[in-house]
Amino acid sequence: MLTVTSLFSAQSLAQDTALHRRLDFIHYLIGREEYKDAIFLLEKEIKEPLQRSHPLSDSIYHLMGWSAYMQKDLTNSSLWFEKVSLQSTSYLKCRLFATYNSIYLGDTLHARELLQGLRPDTGWQTELVAFEKGGLNLLSRDLAAYRRIAASFTHTFYPLVQEERRFDQIATLLEQNKPKSMTLAAMMSAVLPGSGKVYAGKTGEGVSSFLIVTVLGLITWENYRQDGLSDYKTILAGTALGFYYVGNIWGSAFAAQRQNKRYNYEINQRILFDLHIPLRTIFN
Repeated sequence: MLTVTSLFSAQSLAQDTALHRRLDFIHYLIGREEYKDAIFLLEKEIKEPLQRSHPLSDSIYHLMGWSAYMQKDLTNSSLWFEKVSLQSTSYLKCRLFATYNSIYLGDTLHARELLQGLRPDTGWQTELVAFEKGGLNLLSRDLAAYRRIAASFTHTFYPLVQEERRFDQIATLLEQNKPKSMTLAAMMSAVLPGSGKVYAGKTGEGVSSFLIVTVLGLITWENYRQDGLSDYKTILAGTALGFYYVGNIWGSAFAAQRQNKRYNYEINQRILFDLHIPLRTIFN
């Protein structure tokens, strides 16, 4: 005769089996890159009261995080990845992808908190976590902190070898880089129109500015020489010369600022790319 306990156990087993089948189907959808359908089914599982504390809840959270990640919904991806418990075999993967998502979204403070909370238990895991911390230090331009972490890189763990070398190259570039000075660019263009833009890396714009100021200056001088200072042509040409001369000084300053921003953006994109590749190589 069946007892209440045995009936409950049989019911739980049947529910577990059904849930496993549903998760297998969701895995199938993800393999086919049908992420929207996978998310729809996963959301139904999460709404079920049984699954909120079910042993397979970590699998559900992991799949939700991964599907959102593949949809480039990094905010929701991080939220689900961070729900995965420490006991899950996918905990490290989820934490590291949540970290990368936070870095990409610009929340480096939260990314550091996630990395600090990790306790890797193998050599390659330790090096991977150190690598991610190193990337964060490069993004924040804390080169001294990066060099301290990079000293622990073994350059023997295959998925990290190339990226570690590129990080070292980026650190060297940042150490050698001298940001363009807005003040110096402005002063140079005040003395020689266009030279500040050349200094800022905008050679074509600098040459154009020099030629325009020179032509306007010659026109102004010629009108002044022939018709005097009060002639309307002299006034118009002189006004145009003054506006363009001052605009050229401001433009040179901002050209230096834009050059610095462009340089930092390109470096940051390289760092983000190199942070991402090992994660996809190791955990894909």
